[in-house]
Amino acid sequence: MDNSDLVTTNGFSIGDMKYVYLSSIPGKVIRGKAKGQKSGVHVCLTKQAIIIGRYSDPVTGGEAAKVVENLGDYLTGVGY
Repeated sequence: MDNSDLVTTNGFSIGDMKYVYLSSIPGKVIRGKAKGQKSGVHVCLTKQAIIIGRYSDPVTGGEAAKVVENLGDYLTGVGY
């Protein structure tokens, strides 16, 4: 999560789903869009957890980001 160079060029997979890298916050968040689909993923790292939020149409990336990243901020704030 600290070095996004590899996923920037190659994308990343979660399970059998391949994602194109969209953006990241180093050490905290990686955002991706599913190849050829109207869906994506937001991955958030806390002190003790990895939150993976997958979304698909009609949910937007911005809506998913808000939920996943706010949950990550909350968990980090309470020590998780």
